[in-house]
Amino acid sequence: MELVINELDVRLNDIERYNRSFNLRFLNVPVERDEDPIQTVANIGYELGLSIDYCDIENAHRIPIRLLAPDNIGSSLAKTAHPVLIARFYSRPLRHTVLVAKSNLKYLNDRHPLKYINIVEDLSKRNATIYRLARAKLSKQNKHKIYS
Repeated sequence: MELVINELDVRLNDIERYNRSFNLRFLNVPVERDEDPIQTVANIGYELGLSIDYCDIENAHRIPIRLLAPDNIGSSLAKTAHPVLIARFYSRPLRHTVLVAKSNLKYLNDRHPLKYINIVEDLSKRNATIYRLARAKLSKQNKHKIYS
């Protein structure tokens, strides 16, 4: 019975991982009054030097801070000043392009409102825990070597 439960747990994680493979989380994005989250993601894409149309994004919404678990992609999420913005893209290649382009944020002016946002993958709870534990074992200069 325990073997069956473990097998189901692995299969469930695989399904959840696949389902999240279209998603990205945008951290520290300032909240605007009457915000359209999809347009906000498209605007971030523009700032990254990408051409992301409104119709490239299936859905986007904020995750209330109270729903964030401390083991979800690191404890820093629970401390963020702004609710996490999560976006689901229609295309995984576009999602990957956004992840690659996030390094362009460092070229923004220090006073730009998007200068200090971070873009991360939307990991399952299990994978986020593994990611967090692996990074915790490394020195600060080696943390970049762990990626999901």
